[in-house]
Amino acid sequence: MNTLFRSAVIKDLPALLQLEEQCFTTDRLNRRSFQWMISRAHGQLLVAQRGEHLLGYAVVLFHRGTSLARLYSIAIAAQARGNGLGKQLLDRVEACALEHDCAYLRLEVRIDNPGAIALYERNGYQRFALVKDYYQDHADALRLEKRILRRGSLSDRRTVPFGGAAVARPVCTMSQKECRGALRTPTGASSLATGSKAT
Repeated sequence: MNTLFRSAVIKDLPALLQLEEQCFTTDRLNRRSFQWMISRAHGQLLVAQRGEHLLGYAVVLFHRGTSLARLYSIAIAAQARGNGLGKQLLDRVEACALEHDCAYLRLEVRIDNPGAIALYERNGYQRFALVKDYYQDHADALRLEKRILRRGSLSDRRTVPFGGAAVARPVCTMSQKECRGALRTPTGASSLATGSKAT
């Protein structure tokens, strides 16, 4: 059976909450947070569905007036790990960020989550900061970033916040039609061993 990738809707709330409970012991998103992500956030909540079951989700947020997007949270159900679903969701998040004229995608990941760190680094994300006491349980986080806009396709410049300062960076010139096509493009196999939370 094929996996369907789509935007989350309100009727997904019970399955999203169940997935959140399964994947995270701390820093969980609650019903209200998911409702906000679905209906009001300046971002996108993507879900991976096979049959009637949600197997994963990813939340990407956009910073107005900048070329920066943030992977806020990604989670893969235990039974779906090891089949490349994490990579597929990550690819779709990147395509979504490009559609919103973002040149960079940033994220935070627990330092004790080697599966997620490996996934991100295999896919071109580079470490640029260590944030102490970042999570609810006082765990540290690695901050990673990837340039998702290819050089040579520049027409506009926006700023990317970096440690309090704004740095001018180019933005995406890809058409929305091209980006929507990228959202539907199947990807290769990789795995996300455990959920990765950036809260």
